[in-house]
Amino acid sequence: MLAAFAALWLYITKAYGAERAKNAAAYADIEKLVANTEAMTKAAKIIEARISIDVWSRQQRWDLQKTALLESLKELASAEALLWAMVHCFSATKGHALDARTVLRREANEKYNEAINAFWRTKLAVQIVCGKEIAEQFEKIDRLFAITRNRATQGEFGDVWNVQLNEVLAAKKELGNLIRKQLEFDEIPLTLNPVNFGDFKALTDDTLQKPD
Repeated sequence: MLAAFAALWLYITKAYGAERAKNAAAYADIEKLVANTEAMTKAAKIIEARISIDVWSRQQRWDLQKTALLESLKELASAEALLWAMVHCFSATKGHALDARTVLRREANEKYNEAINAFWRTKLAVQIVCGKEIAEQFEKIDRLFAITRNRATQGEFGDVWNVQLNEVLAAKKELGNLIRKQLEFDEIPLTLNPVNFGDFKALTDDTLQKPD
């Protein structure tokens, strides 16, 4: 009987020990899962902060570019309107008396000078915040304005209306395309940078532990 009792006690002890071992392993797994969850939460917060900073930085750059472009485009439009007004004045006063013609042309020329100078003052900001491509297109339009002005003062109105006008229109259209591209007007409003998800993977790989 003693042997039977000893065998029973040994069986119970082994079973209890095995159950305790299983429970300890389960608790260890739970602790690891909790640690992994905390690590994932921390990594997610880091990535969220990075995305927020990236979106904020892009928005700041977009606002600066938009402000510079709108200001320059406003002055460009004013200069263009006064350029064509000056061309028309020079053309319309061909048959006027010298004194009257001189006064009218001088007034038209001075108005254009004021407008083109205002446009020139905005170009530096565009060059700084919008890059080379857009800045060069503004320069191209500026050169076309100068050619148009020179042709008008020389009385070459046929070239102005048949050549320079079309060149200016084409240059303005190209400028519009460049600006739309720069400000992403034709793009999807919100996109996430894939690099952020790579960062998330790198962070979690370093911190997460798999249960045994």
